[in-house]
Amino acid sequence: MTIPDGMCASLLRRLVQNQYISIEEGYSEENIRYEKYSLKPLWSKLIDEFTFEKKQADLEHNLHEETNLYTIFEQEFGRPLSPLECETLAMWLDQDHQDPSVIKAALREAVISGKLNFRYIDRILFEWKKNGIKPIEQAKDYGNKFRQQRKKTKLVQKSDSKTIPFYNWL
Repeated sequence: MTIPDGMCASLLRRLVQNQYISIEEGYSEENIRYEKYSLKPLWSKLIDEFTFEKKQADLEHNLHEETNLYTIFEQEFGRPLSPLECETLAMWLDQDHQDPSVIKAALREAVISGKLNFRYIDRILFEWKKNGIKPIEQAKDYGNKFRQQRKKTKLVQKSDSKTIPFYNWL
């Protein structure tokens, strides 16, 4: 494929004006000055566009996940959330920067324990943050360990309680 010289120069000029390519100057080993076209501006624009699209997709995903989080809480509680509960949920997301998946895992732990209230979930999230638990897998392991520890203490309490015979002194 060939194009006339004037058209080629016009296309190159337009690419330089739109900052898709740049002209770089240099000197050869024989100290002769030369110019060359560089594609660095094009690559940086492509990278910027790719990262922008990725950030945009992540933002949309997080927004969808946060909206979904309110619905999941309402379903688990079996009622609409109160304004105070909505504010608490927003605080976990905005101020505490909790990941929605971690909040869902804390809700799951509260459901398993049979304690459906926001204070209990807040304590779970606080404990996890204090112990540096971020991924969901770590949270599940921590919850299982906690439940096993509670079962052991209940068994110890049951085994320690001895039956004392009742003697009627009357």
